[in-house]
Amino acid sequence: MRDDLKGLILCFAIIGVLAGLFVSLSVFHILWSLHARDKRVMPYASYTRLVNLASGFDDYKKQNGVWPADIIQLVNVRPDLGNDTNDAYGHAVILIPYSEKAGYGELISYGRDGKPGGDNKFDRDIEIRFPTETETNAQWNKQVSERFKSRVDRGLPGS
Repeated sequence: MRDDLKGLILCFAIIGVLAGLFVSLSVFHILWSLHARDKRVMPYASYTRLVNLASGFDDYKKQNGVWPADIIQLVNVRPDLGNDTNDAYGHAVILIPYSEKAGYGELISYGRDGKPGGDNKFDRDIEIRFPTETETNAQWNKQVSERFKSRVDRGLPGS
């Protein structure tokens, strides 16, 4: 009887260890999947922040008759845009001020690496033009958005 009890205890111990291992691996897999999903949407999140800022630049120009000199000047008037001054990777958004000659200003995220250029989906630069209402700039911004929307909707990494 004593050997039967030892065998039963050993059996339960093995089952408990296996169950604990299974639960641990399942939790790890779920957390890793969530982490990977967050990384995949980072380019789209940066794009969204740039679009919000561009809209703020448009509003500032309409209200004040001039473009803001920098992002800080815009945020002083529109504090709701304060969280959009950095891209989703935490890098400061770059402002190329409005140029009459070019017909636009630009807001740029240099991607995950924070450096100009980049040839993969996370390091590629994202450039949004303002004013957003002009046909040329709206078309430019739409082309940029197409790189992200369809891939994010399918749960794939940004382009």
